[in-house]
Amino acid sequence: MESSKNNKEQAIKSAERYAINGDELRAILSRYGLKHEEFGIEIGKSAVTIRRWISEGGRIKLRYAQILEELIGNDTYLMLITEIREEKRKRDEEYKEFLKECERKKQENRK
Repeated sequence: MESSKNNKEQAIKSAERYAINGDELRAILSRYGLKHEEFGIEIGKSAVTIRRWISEGGRIKLRYAQILEELIGNDTYLMLITEIREEKRKRDEEYKEFLKECERKKQENRK
């Protein structure tokens, strides 16, 4: 029973690693030094398509994220996506704190 639960959790974590959006794709390509054209060739898409994915910011199809991982290596992909998501989490946290501080100052000024 416990093994089944662990397998499900692992599958979810595995799936999450491939659930990348356009911003994450841009960051991975940039940090790895892979051009839009080069990635496009690997997945059979044009550089224009890759740029559109990035600008629209939507989710990238699973198979393209898997190809990207194969292209740059499992360890590198995992390291990059982990770093990128951690940086985003920190930015989001800092922004929430900023908003709280702004609200606090606004309340003080009303008194």
